Amino acid sequence: MSFPSAIAPAITLSDLFPPNTVMAPRTSPARMRWVNFAPHQLDALTGSPITLIGQMPLICHRGTVTAEIREFFRMAGIPLDGRYLTYTSLEEAIALAQECQRRGQILLYYYPPPDEVTNGDGLIFPPQLYDWLNDKANIDRLCPPCHQPPHRFFQPDDRAALSGYLPDRALYLKLCHPGVSGGGADVFYCPDAASRLQAFDWMAQRPTGWSTIRAEEATEVRDSWCLNLFIESGGVRYLGAPAQLFSQPGKQAGSRIDPDNQPSGDTVALAIEIGHRSRRLGFVGVAGFDIGEDGNGRPFVFDLNFRFAACTPQLLMHSAAANRVGGRISQSLKYQFPGPLSPVLQRLEKTALEGRFVPLRLYETSGQEGDCSRINGMLIGAAQEEIDELEMALEGELAGLATPP
Repeated sequence: MSFPSAIAPAITLSDLFPPNTVMAPRTSPARMRWVNFAPHQLDALTGSPITLIGQMPLICHRGTVTAEIREFFRMAGIPLDGRYLTYTSLEEAIALAQECQRRGQILLYYYPPPDEVTNGDGLIFPPQLYDWLNDKANIDRLCPPCHQPPHRFFQPDDRAALSGYLPDRALYLKLCHPGVSGGGADVFYCPDAASRLQAFDWMAQRPTGWSTIRAEEATEVRDSWCLNLFIESGGVRYLGAPAQLFSQPGKQAGSRIDPDNQPSGDTVALAIEIGHRSRRLGFVGVAGFDIGEDGNGRPFVFDLNFRFAACTPQLLMHSAAANRVGGRISQSLKYQFPGPLSPVLQRLEKTALEGRFVPLRLYETSGQEGDCSRINGMLIGAAQEEIDELEMALEGELAGLATPP
């Protein structure tokens, strides 16, 4: 059996951060209540940076680096030879993080760390700043007004005022609260006035603690991207921008990288300007800004995520993976299923050996109730038609075993 040539990311996290940095992504469900991730989902997500980590130690769940997972990555040309500190429970993950702090190491995180590790100076930047930067109520203080959709803020009990705001326009209602959000969990699309009544029921079911509602006119854009930046005290580096794919308005389903569909120089400059504003406040790390362009090329900012984005591994692995097989376009792909990884990996093996499927994160179910195995990766093709055909072929190959989440 011949394996594809080895590939590596355009840059690793250990290249970007100081040598005494440790990636500690596991947090508690309480700190993630706005996105409502179950504990096993948080465990699976600790494997997100595994292809980018370089020589930086990574605290990750053992289900992300099993022997079978390592072998599949090796077969796909991505050897996992990093420094993995594995755990099986949240308590073990916290203990590993605390031990790193006692040794004088700095913890890097992309979800808010649990309370047990937030004391002292052992974090890359303060959690209070993380909460403030990721609060949609503060977009106005980071982004120029001319690059935001028309919007107004309403208090939670301003139902009458909200119902009467731009009654003939489609709106996105965005709940504002400190800390992490994502995947459209805090966004409700209202195509008409009647749907706002449904939004009130939705708001009542969300966790308590949100401060205001950002009612934003649904601005027409030709495309939108997640512009990835690396921000540090010395400056801001633009990393690239996968286009966003949506299953419905406000609900992102994946990402696509096409060299012929990239944001304009003005849009990139806007993202860098916002990055500098956050840098002056003390932020250090990778950020992903959701920005679209209208038909005239004018950029509009929809959200600012001051954290490692879901598309970051695809972005940094794209060039090497595409060049290896003469491809141009990559598109994210994900599956989940209740059983073990083995049967699904066996059916993905041929496509991985061809270099057309590139794994980015794999997770073996713990077998506990509600847990499932997960596959996250990207498809590579010379044209979009090729990727569409490959995706359909894999759906047929995996029928009855795995489904998109």
